[in-house]
Amino acid sequence: MLNPLPFFLLFITAKSFSTVAADVQLGSTLSASDPNSKWTSPSQTFTFTFITDPSGASSAHFAAIIYDNSPNIPIWIAGGSDLGAADSTATLRLLSNGNLELRNGSSNSLVWQSSTSGRGAASASLDDSGNFALRNSTRSDIWSTFDNPTDTIVPSQNFTRNHVL
Repeated sequence: MLNPLPFFLLFITAKSFSTVAADVQLGSTLSASDPNSKWTSPSQTFTFTFITDPSGASSAHFAAIIYDNSPNIPIWIAGGSDLGAADSTATLRLLSNGNLELRNGSSNSLVWQSSTSGRGAASASLDDSGNFALRNSTRSDIWSTFDNPTDTIVPSQNFTRNHVL
């Protein structure tokens, strides 16, 4: 009889170290008012979507990457939990100029941005490690959530001396 343990360990190892990514095209938008608005990693382990205030202290919405579709358990929040609060009509847009922007829908005020306009972003992707990256035409990262952490570190993320939570 075959021992299933080696296959299971191989599957877990392959899943844990996968860097496959789901592409997000320039011009794509997420909306706080649409609960089905999301960008997911290929294995659907991570999702970039809007969540309500994780602390429960307000009705604010946050553009966040969540693990395993667990509501309100973010691994990264655009602008962080202090500066990324938006209203229920907010949008997160990957603009054609390569900038990722979070705006309140009611006032169109800028809440947060990646500040990557004009740096050559051709697409973005959320990979199976939980990293969301803006990439140029040669698929090199020009900005990523792993290089701009908020308050959580995941196992495959490098956290170097110059990073701050």
